This record gives sequence, C-alpha cells and structure tokens, in this order.
Amino acid sequence: MARLICPASRLEELNDGTFCEPHRLRMEPAPDDAVPADDAIPACSDTAPHDAERRCPDCGEPAYADNTYCLMCGSYLVVSRLAATVEPRDGAPFTVTAGKSVGLGRDPEFSPYADRFTGFDNVSRRHATLVVDPKHGVDLVPVKTTNPTFINGRIVAPMVAHRLHDRDEIRFGSRFTAVVRITPSEHEEHQ
Repeated sequence: MARLICPASRLEELNDGTFCEPHRLRMEPAPDDAVPADDAIPACSDTAPHDAERRCPDCGEPAYADNTYCLMCGSYLVVSRLAATVEPRDGAPFTVTAGKSVGLGRDPEFSPYADRFTGFDNVSRRHATLVVDPKHGVDLVPVKTTNPTFINGRIVAPMVAHRLHDRDEIRFGSRFTAVVRITPSEHEEHQ
C-alpha cells in the first residue's frame, strides 16, 4: 500500500484513511522525502489548530478552530445566539432559538405554544411555522389555510418563507397580533 501524507502538515497519518480529518483535506501520495509516521512525530490531529474545550454538542467529538460542521456527524458547530421572541399583544411571550423550527397554531401536536392561541378561533390549528436558521435568519412560513397571515399589516402568501426583521408585527386571522423581537447572532454583531 502506498504511503499517504496530509498536504497541509506534510505528515504521514497513523490512521488508514484517505482523508485528513483535522485539516479536512484528501491525503496524497507521499514523496520519498516525506516524514514517516512515528509515535515520536506529531500527527495532524496534534498540529491542527483546535480548542480543547470545544466539542460537538451532538456526538462529543473535538471541534477544530475553523470547522463550521462536525467532521464525525455533520452537526452545525457555530454557536449562535440568534433567537426570535414572539411577544403577543394578549398573552405571554415565547422564544425560539437558533436551529429550531416551531409550528404556530391551536393544535398542540403541531405547536408547543398552542396554549397562546386558544382564545383566537380564527387562528388555524396549523397556521404557520417559525424558522430560526443561524446562517440565514428568521422566517415565517404560513401554512395554506383560509385564515390569512399578515406581516406589518400586509397579507403574505402561504407556503412561502417570509424573512422577519426585528420588531416586525405578525397577525394571524383578524385578532392574534404579536411583535417579533430578533436577537442577532454573534456573527452579525461583529460585522
């Protein structure tokens, strides 16, 4: 079997893979002068920049400094503080955090916040979905229903994602009204 090295570190890995996981690069054939694998020589996993405290929240594998996704399970690693807080005119507010998609309506099997809509008979059982995507922002996706959905007083089309901004007003049917407060992600705050 041909010897393989990581093109970033020029070190031969002790694993049998064809992919250097710490550097996210395909291993390449080793030239004659390549450093051989040896326990005394650091492997890529020892030389790649990583944060010993940073681990994938899903599988627990170490997360390297420049990784956005976990190399083992593919989970999103960037910590995001993006959140959308729905503040109804009549009722208790609720917050949806980054990476979550939540149904809104009177059906408790569809919406964890169904109790917030019980007094509003013209809010559909499955009225809309609120999506908080850490990379793209906050969207409201109305379900196709006979009860309309409004954003800032304008009726919006069903089955289409509508981008929400901080302090947008949403209305379901003719009576449920709420202001959506959006907490920006860490990435947005540093731009």
